[in-house]
Amino acid sequence: MKIGCLWKKETKEGKKYMSGIIEYPGTNLQFAVFVNEEKEKDSQPDFIINWSPEKKESKSESNNAKDPW
Repeated sequence: MKIGCLWKKETKEGKKYMSGIIEYPGTNLQFAVFVNEEKEKDSQPDFIINWSPEKKESKSESNNAKDPW
């Protein structure tokens, strides 16, 4: 069973990372996965996962949105 997806991306500074979504009933959890650049020992993680909460539109933005239809 598929629970999510990942995309390869790159920051403006050229840092590569993966952006993803985990699909869970009632919500989608958005996150980014970066290489752990502070890793010093094998016991430390290779990657760090950062949660990216969904951006909610403000009332003024949603009122100004154009209807695509």
